[in-house]
Amino acid sequence: MNSIVEFPAQPAMTTSHRQALRSIIARDMAFLTQEDVAELAAVSLTTVESWRKHNSGPAYVKFGRAFLYPTDKLAAFLQERMCDREEDKREIMRRCLKR
Repeated sequence: MNSIVEFPAQPAMTTSHRQALRSIIARDMAFLTQEDVAELAAVSLTTVESWRKHNSGPAYVKFGRAFLYPTDKLAAFLQERMCDREEDKREIMRRCLKR
């Protein structure tokens, strides 16, 4: 008598699980996902997409359908936008409002 062992079906991976996995893999490779960048900047995904469309955000790589942001380029992007409190207030206003 042969008996067949049936294993329970594995649930399909949800979108949020896929995004979490993608984020973990990207971080291991020194990248952030667009979701990570949106969370870091406290903006919506639409804003991050707008930055790409208008070439006004951090450098990115398109890999398949994913947009990945190299952490070193993101850090440089943030450094360029740093407002130093030691500078003349007019210079700070000019630099910060220019963006």
